[in-house]
Amino acid sequence: MTSVRLGWVGLLFGLTAAAAETSPPLVLLFYDRPPYLQRDHEGKIVGLTASVATQVLQSAGIAFEWRELSTNRQLMALEKNTEPACAVGWFRLPEREVWAKYSKPLYRDRPTEAYLRRGLTVEAPVRLAHLLSQNGLRVVIKDRFTYGAYIDRLLQTAPITRVVLTSDTVDMLRHVQMGHADLVFATAEEADWFERERPHVVTGLQRVQLADAEPGEYRHLMCSRKVSDTTIEKIDAAIDAQVAVP
Repeated sequence: MTSVRLGWVGLLFGLTAAAAETSPPLVLLFYDRPPYLQRDHEGKIVGLTASVATQVLQSAGIAFEWRELSTNRQLMALEKNTEPACAVGWFRLPEREVWAKYSKPLYRDRPTEAYLRRGLTVEAPVRLAHLLSQNGLRVVIKDRFTYGAYIDRLLQTAPITRVVLTSDTVDMLRHVQMGHADLVFATAEEADWFERERPHVVTGLQRVQLADAEPGEYRHLMCSRKVSDTTIEKIDAAIDAQVAVP
């Protein structure tokens, strides 16, 4: 009887080990948004949040693969919860915690800035609360995006005209360049990158720092409920060991 029982234990152990070896890699969802997420000349996904995510998962011993999806499709995929997947570099929102799990922060943004249409008169220091009080100001807003608690709160009550887009940052900037809108938000990191790497994208626009901008938001891995608590704990432990977020 003992030998039979031990045989079953060995079989179960073997099946468990085999299942672990064949479990699918964690899917990392991304979209092209330099300098946070972009392909380098070798096709690798790198950037301020992408490189940290890679470092953390490798340190935690978690197999993963990158998959490119638009922002709205990322949100849909995580809400559907059909596979273990994490979107890289998202802000933490209470309403999304109903269907998402979050890691500890990977990165913290610098304060948000804005690009304004050529010819739009502003006086320094520029305060966003005053800027948005201009009736009918056309503000580019990315669909289902958050800009942080303070800016989101101002946008809810300001007498602005919303220009809601699902496209990337370059197209949003182009709307302001072409006079179809008056203002678009950008992180300081994005603004620095565009002015250094693709200056034509911001040619003719006014870059302004917002005197009333709050400290930047934290960016996390935002994961589907299929990602186990054990995996999240491993990720968080690796973040604690590898990442210094102010």
